[in-house]
Amino acid sequence: MRALVFAALIVCSPAFAQAPEPIPVRGLFANPNHETPQLSPNGKHLASIHNANDVQAVIVHALAGGDSVPVLVFNDPEFRLASVTWANDDRLLLVGETRDWEAIRVRARATRLYGIDRSGKNLRWLGKSWHRTLDYFPTQFEDRIVHLTPEEPASVLIALEGAVYRMNVTTGRLQQVRANRRRVGRWFADRSGVIRAGEGSWVERTGAWARADGEAEFEALWEYDDIAADGPEFAGFHEDQGKLYVRAPHEGRTALFEFEIASKKLGRLVFAHPEVDVGGVVTGPAPARLPVGIAYTHDRPAVHFIDARARAEHRALLDVLPIDKNAWLARTSETADGAEQVLLVSSDIQPPVYFHFARKRGAVQLVAELYPDVPLKRLSPARRVDYHARDGLQIPAYLTLPRDGGERQLPLIVLPHGGPWARDAIEWNPEVQLFASRGFAVFQPNFRGSTGFGKAHHEAGYREVGKKIQEDIEDGVAWLVARGVADPDRIGIYGSSHGGYAALMALIETPARYRAGATLAGVSDLAMQLRDDRFYATSLLWQRAMLGGGWGDGERLRAASPVHRAAEIRAPVLVGHGVDDQVVHVKHGRRMVEALREAGSAVEYLEFEHEIHSFLLEANRIRWYEALIAF
Repeated sequence: MRALVFAALIVCSPAFAQAPEPIPVRGLFANPNHETPQLSPNGKHLASIHNANDVQAVIVHALAGGDSVPVLVFNDPEFRLASVTWANDDRLLLVGETRDWEAIRVRARATRLYGIDRSGKNLRWLGKSWHRTLDYFPTQFEDRIVHLTPEEPASVLIALEGAVYRMNVTTGRLQQVRANRRRVGRWFADRSGVIRAGEGSWVERTGAWARADGEAEFEALWEYDDIAADGPEFAGFHEDQGKLYVRAPHEGRTALFEFEIASKKLGRLVFAHPEVDVGGVVTGPAPARLPVGIAYTHDRPAVHFIDARARAEHRALLDVLPIDKNAWLARTSETADGAEQVLLVSSDIQPPVYFHFARKRGAVQLVAELYPDVPLKRLSPARRVDYHARDGLQIPAYLTLPRDGGERQLPLIVLPHGGPWARDAIEWNPEVQLFASRGFAVFQPNFRGSTGFGKAHHEAGYREVGKKIQEDIEDGVAWLVARGVADPDRIGIYGSSHGGYAALMALIETPARYRAGATLAGVSDLAMQLRDDRFYATSLLWQRAMLGGGWGDGERLRAASPVHRAAEIRAPVLVGHGVDDQVVHVKHGRRMVEALREAGSAVEYLEFEHEIHSFLLEANRIRWYEALIAF
């Protein structure tokens, strides 16, 4: 039986006949026309990835004038180019990802590193990363590039299987500079290229090692149980080589501290936010790259500046750029002297835009609009709302109302986030704008278990998947209905990953609430997800902390698994899943659809070749969102 149309079923209002033209799906979800624009170290060239449908090309543009040179074209759907980086003024490093054919019993991805001259000559394969299966987004080989070594342009420092090598960027030849240290998963080099810190996790432990200079021996700094205990995390290098910056617990949240290498103790508290956890250190421009601020997300991504000049420059840029003044601004590329920079800005109502910033002249020039076909006047701003769950826990959430659509009795889309150890924020979100431009209010609750709001809020979600986490979502919807914002007869729910699981459980637990539901890459069987996680070892401990899975949990997990309760779903359902999903196996989607069909439910199913836990191919992404709106 074909499912009823999602949008029409929920809206069903003559007022929408006069609504402004909605934003086209292609405008929001086509591949960006430019990606990762990077300045050469001397500032003479700009390299970037150009997209035309699902064909990718690396283009080099001479900033002083001249033609744009196509360096390389990729049109194989099995291989997706992820980034481009300058190794030196004449040599580019290209990172792409594909299915890891060496993986056994898992849908793993691996990245490939290539080198090529900016003229398009001397293409060479330089190596493969080990496969990683947990990532929600394509693994990127540049995570393994420890330092670009501008003082030695023929090579870079790269980490492979716990050791660090100097790699020749033309031949790929490796020379070991740091032997494999047991348990170190990632190495960090300071701005001079000296490897001075390492961090790693094993079984149930997390540890770190560091040294004050390149001549000293590495010392173990800390080791702790990464589930039962909270300990420091490396956050950046300090201007004093005898210290590091670390993130560590403070009054129930994570704050930024100095850490004394010699004494192995926390030092001065640098910055703590009263409501949210803080992130890492933001550094200033090259060549000094000194710490200038601390990143955090309250409702929007932000920086707490500790350097007055950096703060003044940041404010001046926001004043002069023709963008939303609440936009997030970040430096994504720069020349060796820091005089020329590429800036990325975005917000909830500002699609991402790249600018070229010449610091000495104070000049700013547009490089690329990533979504040029999105009409800014049709975008709807998000707002923070807070409500209380039935047990009294305060839940932070975000509500986006359709522009020119009023504020009462609106059709509502509930959009729970994935994870569940993740969070939503007020930032660019094409899914939110997709629904809002079609007259829907969009609700994004940061239910218990969400990260970023402190230890208590996160750990309140342990073993509450399908229970109190689900109640938090439902209590938020009831709150919107009681306030008159949402029309109780026109509510739908959609999510991906854990959000897709939550959408299915909502249709089960409160079937009278929703007119339709959709799930993308959603978990349908908690026990099956836990069984699969023996192949995804890095996520297993966190999954068990959140879900359970010990002796006696079988019935509880079964009762919280949508695949075993499909007969209770009354509303039509749209299910989508990628064949190569390396986080939630495609069998979750297939078995859920089978169970719904056996129950006689209205269900539509879309399966996507070459896709992982997120979309790699534009054609598949467009197909999904057009189906979502048409459903």
